[in-house]
Amino acid sequence: MTFHFSYKNVPLLFSGLVINTPGEMAGAFVAVFFLAMFYEGLKIARESLLRKSQVSIRYNSMPVPGPNGTTLMETHKTGMQQLLCISHMRPFL
Repeated sequence: MTFHFSYKNVPLLFSGLVINTPGEMAGAFVAVFFLAMFYEGLKIARESLLRKSQVSIRYNSMPVPGPNGTTLMETHKTGMQQLLCISHMRPFL
């Protein structure tokens, strides 16, 4: 791959897609720009869905009797997940 500032016989992405005029070059620039924006939007949407579907983790502490009459704090991790959310119901719709 090389960079040059010519617009005649420039292959773009595939060998069958050749640019020969300045208008085709401008159109290709706009098309590739919007494809890149669409791809970035998909990545953001994927991250958002991933965050929504993650399990929320909470820690519950409770006092427990320890040796020699002392009190210890025991911490347990509890997870809660929404089972009736829209992402789980989507296959049935």
